[in-house]
Amino acid sequence: MKKLFLFSILIILLTSSCRRENNNLPEEIVWSYAIESADSEEASFIYDPIIYDNIVVIPRFSFRDNIGELIALDKVTGEVIWKWQEAHDKYDKDGFSQVSYVYDGILAIGDNNYTAGLNIYTGETIWENLDNVWGYTAINGVKDQIFKSAYILNDRFWIQKGNIYTGEWETIYEQARDSEYLLDTDAPKSFEWEGKVYLTFNETHWKPAPNHETNYFLNLYNITDDSLVWRTDTIPTNYEISHTPGILPPFTEGKLMLANEVLYAYNIKDGSLDWKKSYENSLNLSTRLQAENGRVYAHNSDGYFLCVDVHTGDEYYRTTTGGTPSTIELFENKVIMSGIGTANGSELMVLNKTNGIIEQRFTPPIESSGATSRFQFVLAVDKETGWAYTADYQNVFCYNLE
Repeated sequence: MKKLFLFSILIILLTSSCRRENNNLPEEIVWSYAIESADSEEASFIYDPIIYDNIVVIPRFSFRDNIGELIALDKVTGEVIWKWQEAHDKYDKDGFSQVSYVYDGILAIGDNNYTAGLNIYTGETIWENLDNVWGYTAINGVKDQIFKSAYILNDRFWIQKGNIYTGEWETIYEQARDSEYLLDTDAPKSFEWEGKVYLTFNETHWKPAPNHETNYFLNLYNITDDSLVWRTDTIPTNYEISHTPGILPPFTEGKLMLANEVLYAYNIKDGSLDWKKSYENSLNLSTRLQAENGRVYAHNSDGYFLCVDVHTGDEYYRTTTGGTPSTIELFENKVIMSGIGTANGSELMVLNKTNGIIEQRFTPPIESSGATSRFQFVLAVDKETGWAYTADYQNVFCYNLE
C-alpha cells in the first residue's frame, strides 16, 4: 500500500515538476507555498503543521493584520484546499495556538477560552465553545478524548477532558492556591501506557519579588481510572530563576523526561527522580524533547545536540551543530531539526539518529527581506512519506530528505 502511495506521488511530481523549475528551487524541495506573495515586507508566525491523510494544515498568524488563519494544503502538491479564520471573524480570536490534535477527520483547536472542532477535509466548523475562564492553548488527545487546562491567573487551575466529536468538556482535576504561594500550570500531555490513558502536567508554586521563590512539581493523572497517581517532590533546579521543566514531557520505557538546564528522568510508577544531569545551558528554550526506544534527544543552547540513555543518563553521542535550540522530529533513522541559528544563518539540519553524524543541512531557499528569510521553529514530518514540512516567515516548504 505504501509503495502504491509513493508511486502515485512520483507521478504527481513528474507532472508538476515545472513549478519547481520555474521557482528555481533546489531539487530536494517538492513544493513551496507563498503565504503573502503580494507584500514582500509581510511576515507570518507559524506553528507546527498538522498532517492528516492527504492534508497538511498550516496554523499561521499575520503580524501585519493581527489575524490567525488556518491554511489547508494538499500535502503532495501544495495546492490550497481551504482556509479558515472563523474565530477571528466572530470573536476576534486566532482560534488555535501551539498544539492542536486531529482524530477521525476532526481537528481540535484552541485559543485561550475558545475551542473548536473542524472537519479537516473541508474546514467546516463542527462545534465551538467559549469558556468563562482562560485556558492554555495546547490540545492533546488519545483517540476521541481531548485534553486541555483552564485557569484563573495565579489562583487556581483545572485539567479538562473533552469529546472530539461533540466538544463537550468536563473538569477531571482542580487545584487551588494556598495562602503563601501563587499557582500556575502548563498544558497537559496525554499518552497511553500498559493499556491505560495518562496525563502529565506541570504545577508551579511561586512568590513574586522581592522574595522570589519558585517550586515546580510534575503530576501524573490516570484518565482510565479517574485518579491522580502521584505528584513529585519539588523538581530540583540549578538556579533560583530557572526555565520551567516539565513542559509536554515525552515518555519512553517507563520514564518521563523533563528539561531546563538539567535533564531529568522520572519513574512513571511512583514519580521518583531516577537521575538528573546538568548541562551548560538550556535544553528547552525553543524546543521540546523527543524520546523513543529508551533514548531522549535534545538540543542545547550552547550549540550541540544530545542523545541520552533514559535509564542511566549516559550519552550515546554529542554532535556539535554550532547553533541554537530547534524543533526536533524523529523519522526512521533520521533526526530532523528546523530553525537552527548558526554562523551560516538559519538552517534545516538532518542527523543520523544512531550516531549523530550530520547528513544534510539547508539554508532557506528563497531570498527575502530582513529576518523573514529564516527558518522558523516549525516542523512536521509525514510518517507515511518522510517528507518534512517547515517554513520561513513568508513561505511554507515541503522537503524530500531521501
